[in-house]
Amino acid sequence: MKNKTIATILALTVAMSCACAGCDKDSVMEQSNVTSDADVVVIPDSVKAKLKSAVEVKPVPVPENGWTDEALLDTVRINGEKINFPFCLNDLGEEFTVKKSELQRIKDGKGSTEFEYYDKNIGIIFTISTSDLKNIANDEIQKIDIHVEDYYSFKDTNIDYSTMKGEFPISVNGVTIGSNFDEIYEKLGFVDEDAVNDSDGKGIFLLVGRSENYDIVFQGENMIVKRISIS
Repeated sequence: MKNKTIATILALTVAMSCACAGCDKDSVMEQSNVTSDADVVVIPDSVKAKLKSAVEVKPVPVPENGWTDEALLDTVRINGEKINFPFCLNDLGEEFTVKKSELQRIKDGKGSTEFEYYDKNIGIIFTISTSDLKNIANDEIQKIDIHVEDYYSFKDTNIDYSTMKGEFPISVNGVTIGSNFDEIYEKLGFVDEDAVNDSDGKGIFLLVGRSENYDIVFQGENMIVKRISIS
C-alpha cells in the first residue's frame, strides 16, 4: 500500500512537471513570437491614413501660365505633411534615417546618402555644404529621390503597382508612386510626347516637369510611376 501511494505521488509529480513544462514551452513560444513581431517595422495606421489623404486630396488646378516655385512646392507632401524648401532629412521625422552604404559620399562640398523609411530603403538625398557625413541628416537637401526598386521587386509583373498609392511618403499635387502616367498630365499639366518609350511594350517613361527653379522627375514602367525626384 505504501509503495502504491509513493507510485501515485510520483505519477502525479511527473504529470505536474510535464504540465508545467508545457506551460513554460507555450510561454517561451509566445515570448518568441512577441520578439519576432517586434523585429518587424510596420507603418502605423495613423501614418498610412496621412499618406492616403495626401494623394486623395483634391488637386490644385494647373496654373494657366505654368507653375511657379511657390505654387508647385506648395503641393508637395512628404510623409503626408507639407514641408518648407529647403529642408533637412531630420525635419521629416524619426521615420527617416540615414543608411550607411557605398553610395554615401562627399564631393565638392556636396553630400549624398541613401535613406530609409521605417527601415525600408526607399531613396537617396543630395545635400549642399556638407563636410561631415555623420551630420548629413542635418544638412539642407538639394534633391530628394524616392523610388520603389528596393521596396518591391522593380521587375515583378505580378504586383499591381497601382495598389501602392498611399504607401510611399511623397506626392506632388496628388501624384505619387503608383499613380499612372495620365494622372501626371491631369493633375500637373506636365506632358512630353517623347517621355514614353513604348517600343518594347513595357510602357517605360521618363518625364520632367519644371517650375522656375525646380525640376520634378517622374519615372516609371507599365505606365505607372515608380520613381519621383525633386531638385
